[in-house]
Amino acid sequence: MGVLAHYFDGIGQYEVAATLSGFATTTFATNYVPEIQIAITHLREALGEGAYASFAGRGATMTNAVMAKYALEQIDLVRAELLHADESP
Repeated sequence: MGVLAHYFDGIGQYEVAATLSGFATTTFATNYVPEIQIAITHLREALGEGAYASFAGRGATMTNAVMAKYALEQIDLVRAELLHADESP
C-alpha cells in the first residue's frame, strides 16, 4: 500500500494517496519502503496537515479487506481514466 500511496501521490490523486499512506505507515513499511515517507512529506505540503491527518486517519482505521477493496477500486478508476484518455482524439 505504501508503494501505491507513492504512485497516487505522483499522479496527483492526493486524497487517495493520503488514505493509503495512513494504512501503510508502519515502522516496518517506512524502514523498507522509503517512498512512503517521501509521499507523506509531499502530501502534508499539498493537502495541509489537517486534511492529510483526516485522510490518513481514515486509512489507518480500515481493515485489511476494506483497504484492499478501496485500493482496487481506486486502481480501476485510474485505469478507466487512462483508457478514456487514450481514446480521445
